[in-house]
Amino acid sequence: MSGINKYGCRELNGIPDNYLTDVSSQIDHKNPVRWTERGLQITRLRLIRDRWGGRTVFAVSYCHGTLNGKPVRVALPFNMLPYRGWGKEIIREAKLAGVYAKGLGIFDNTSILY
Repeated sequence: MSGINKYGCRELNGIPDNYLTDVSSQIDHKNPVRWTERGLQITRLRLIRDRWGGRTVFAVSYCHGTLNGKPVRVALPFNMLPYRGWGKEIIREAKLAGVYAKGLGIFDNTSILY
């Protein structure tokens, strides 16, 4: 954990200072690509701890990647993950979709706000 960020939250793998100007501003947010798209590399999965139905979960804030050298918004088949076992749930969803989650880089590029 990288401690408490400027928003008063604990954060793991926080947003780099230049991310909004260098990456996010270049993304066509209206036309996401599916995570099954060949050649996609996930560069950022943002999870936020939340409460849903009396249990703690991670809400997916956004997912970004690169495809053919361009930054893209990635449409995932889930918008919430269990607090415990979120990685196993991503793997389960990936297997259902025929995607190799680790190969996409999703676990190397996950940012979590607690």
